[in-house]
Amino acid sequence: MSNTIPSAVLSASQLSYQYRGGTLLSFPDLHLDPGEVLLVLGPSGCGKTTLLHLLAGLLPPRTGSIALAGQSYNYTQPAVLDQIRGRNLGIVYQQPHFIDTLTAWQNLRLSPFAQSKEELLELAQQIGIAHLLKKYPQEMSAGELQRLGIARALAHRPGLILADEPTSALDRRHCLAVLERLQTHARQYNAALLIVTHDDRLMTAIPQQITLDYQPAAAQNQQV
Repeated sequence: MSNTIPSAVLSASQLSYQYRGGTLLSFPDLHLDPGEVLLVLGPSGCGKTTLLHLLAGLLPPRTGSIALAGQSYNYTQPAVLDQIRGRNLGIVYQQPHFIDTLTAWQNLRLSPFAQSKEELLELAQQIGIAHLLKKYPQEMSAGELQRLGIARALAHRPGLILADEPTSALDRRHCLAVLERLQTHARQYNAALLIVTHDDRLMTAIPQQITLDYQPAAAQNQQV
């Protein structure tokens, strides 16, 4: 049973952000409906990760507004925002963020909103990490950690998935399998999916695309 979400999963308008000492970054308006898949393309340094972090509520925009599942991020108390994200948002980070003292299985089950044990085992099988669940993060390869990160992002059946370079460490076979799993989740649970990437392999698989081509000259040392 999927999360109950309104007609628009994600709405963002007039977003901008500025790193200290950097050039102002401005982003196009976005509106994602249930089941919609959007690919955000662009070279390194164009602002893809910054946009994703704004949409996830991890960075405060300088201007603009963001609403997830009908609830605005603007002026929202941190505890309330955590609840909104915890229930409705799944994030696939570019760099892994796991607790090293916990196994892959324990990391997968951390969310208080996670599915049942049986459902998580099925998800791990679908993503190809079922045989890795007893391993610790430091015992896993970059590609295995990336797949674990995707499983963790889907563990609570989010209404919106934000994926930052989810296939960058994967070979072609695992790349296509992971993409299919993300798209299947979006279809099955009527969720929206936004992927930011420079992986050309995804361009032919996702027809709806926007390209960020602005490279800030004064913020080259920042992760954007």
